[in-house]
Amino acid sequence: MYNASKTVKRCLKSVMSQTYSNLEIIVVDDGSKDDSYEIVKQLAETDCRIRLLHKENEKSLAKTREFLLDKVNTKYFVFVDSDDVVKKKYIEHLYQAMVKYDADCVASGFKINGLLPFSSVFAGTKIVAGNDIVSTATLNKTIHYVVWNKMYKTSIMRKVKIDTNVNFGEDFLRCYEYFCLCKKVVFINHYDYNYRLNQGSMIHAKFSDDNLVFLDWLEKVAANENVVQNKLALNAWIAFTSASFKYMMKKSKYRDEAVFNRLNANIAKHNHDFLKNKFTSIIFKLAYQFTKRIRLNY
Repeated sequence: MYNASKTVKRCLKSVMSQTYSNLEIIVVDDGSKDDSYEIVKQLAETDCRIRLLHKENEKSLAKTREFLLDKVNTKYFVFVDSDDVVKKKYIEHLYQAMVKYDADCVASGFKINGLLPFSSVFAGTKIVAGNDIVSTATLNKTIHYVVWNKMYKTSIMRKVKIDTNVNFGEDFLRCYEYFCLCKKVVFINHYDYNYRLNQGSMIHAKFSDDNLVFLDWLEKVAANENVVQNKLALNAWIAFTSASFKYMMKKSKYRDEAVFNRLNANIAKHNHDFLKNKFTSIIFKLAYQFTKRIRLNY
């Protein structure tokens, strides 16, 4: 957590109230400047399951998560953002599915500010295995490349190594590397996680050089990917990401002709990979068709 004094109590209370109570609740204070640490400290005095840790802020979500993962002692774990809340059976539903399906990861349905995202309204329980995992997560909008609505195996996550200098797209990096190590991923249609979208969320961040660092990583990984189906999915995502970055550039009034030309070149190169991939969802296609046509004046 970082400067989460307005939301962390509600978040932590929702975790403390889980029907599955055999939990170790680790809270990392990432150098907060407000009262977040003291708020959690008071709650920890009432619940022995809470471990409150502190680290200096390094302006790197990846480094904070690596610090947290070093402290995990359980077979399975979940991430919960400090401004989000979960329903009482969130852990129970995830854990039951992990055991029932012998899964390496279970993804829960989620709401954004209390509302169902359109892409998930019609989704039922889905089991994805083998080479279909990366393609489904990348293009199908069922599993989603976010870390906070899933249960993971600690033993697998410890094998994941990502570039901690990448600030934008850390969720994608971590999920991609994790899914490459999975044999089976399950989506369950329980909408137990509520993601709080606000103006401070990373999704609202302005376009910057951090976006280009992520794009560099994406292109490098796609070039070196040996599994053909994964490679096609990543190439498709390069096209979609490039189109999305054009929209972000326009919204942020970021102007760099060389960057804009690079994005257009990626779209032209991988347009077919995106539109013709059988895993690409209609929602993604609609968004892509709009953003790829954006023009900027120099």
